[in-house]
Amino acid sequence: MIRIGGINISQNSWVKKEIELWCSEGLISPDQAQLLSSRYPKTEFRATSILPMLGAILLGVGIILFFAANWPIIPVAVKLILILSALFTCHYFAYKYRYEKNNVWLGNSLLLLGGILFGAAIFLIAQIYNINAYYPNGILFWGLGVLLMAWVTGERSVTILAILLLLAWTISDGSETHSLIPWLHLLILFLLAFPLAYRVRSASAVFLCQVWLVIALLMSISLNYEHMIPLVIIFLGSAFYLRGRHGEDLYGLLYVATGMIMVLTTMLIFSLVSDWELYVIIPVAILLGAMLVGFITLLLLPAYRHIRMEIAAVGLINLMFVSYLTFAMPHLFIYFVLFAAIVLVILKGAGQHNRIMLNLGLLFFYATVLCGYFDYASRYMDRSLFFIIGGVLLLLMGWWLNRKRDRIVSTWRDGHE
Repeated sequence: MIRIGGINISQNSWVKKEIELWCSEGLISPDQAQLLSSRYPKTEFRATSILPMLGAILLGVGIILFFAANWPIIPVAVKLILILSALFTCHYFAYKYRYEKNNVWLGNSLLLLGGILFGAAIFLIAQIYNINAYYPNGILFWGLGVLLMAWVTGERSVTILAILLLLAWTISDGSETHSLIPWLHLLILFLLAFPLAYRVRSASAVFLCQVWLVIALLMSISLNYEHMIPLVIIFLGSAFYLRGRHGEDLYGLLYVATGMIMVLTTMLIFSLVSDWELYVIIPVAILLGAMLVGFITLLLLPAYRHIRMEIAAVGLINLMFVSYLTFAMPHLFIYFVLFAAIVLVILKGAGQHNRIMLNLGLLFFYATVLCGYFDYASRYMDRSLFFIIGGVLLLLMGWWLNRKRDRIVSTWRDGHE
């Protein structure tokens, strides 16, 4: 399925057909049908639209490489004229084609090229005047400049470029010897990047903002509190999941899927770790207290009344996982916690007719059983017997899971009919 700006094309077509059916059956009037159809505009995805974007990227890289190869022999004045002329020309024709000649794809491609050349200009001018600055700041200024351009134009490709640059700034800043100070990163993320991603209605931009948030938090604790990483991922994934379940916007499913993948993947990885020890208990206790306060607050808020059972279940899974890591309970305990989470996901997906939740739940159920088998059975079985039983187990599980999934999906169809 192709999703553009948070709207799924196949779902959009299905809604259109349903509206036509309702109108033909007399359930709604033609005026109501026209009003409903206007809320779901026709969205067309053309593979040829990607070519100008790729061309802009290749052209930008080629210009940068050309300057880099001939840079030492070019006089300083000529260097500045070339840089400023390239920037002005690119943005001038971008405006010309996008707004005056109505050639949107070419205009957007030139905007993207302009964003790339802006970064090249920053670093080339710094090289001309031998400015020895903290190099992540150059990426920051590049990203902020492209971000401003994205806010002005509302172009999705420029928005994605800006978020990628700011994500690269966070990674480069955190890769230094000191711990990442996340406040400036989070301020830009929540005040500028996330609102812009929603404004341009880009699911890709929203997802990149989620990735940026996770990386910023993990890099800020990676040096001094690396033992807190799984707890932060679990807690943040749970927050994503509950945000998606509570929100009614176009990106609710994206938050739900991202949160489930983060939580279940982390639990699956740490179900295979037998020597994990927490040697600093105070930060864990602080996080545990914050989790308790957060989940209790959500349970008491009237706006979250309709998902209180899910909040309680997610909170219980979080607390059980923290207890496992903190108090060194038996190693098999994490498998029970993981299975409980997977069963909740499968039941929720089946109950809500949500294919993504159902498929993710079945996928992690399959992976958990498989990892558990390889983790434990390999210790106590003969090698040939291990592979024979493993092969039979895979075949039986594949047959059983596909049968269960098909049966659940068939009940959904019967319910619609």
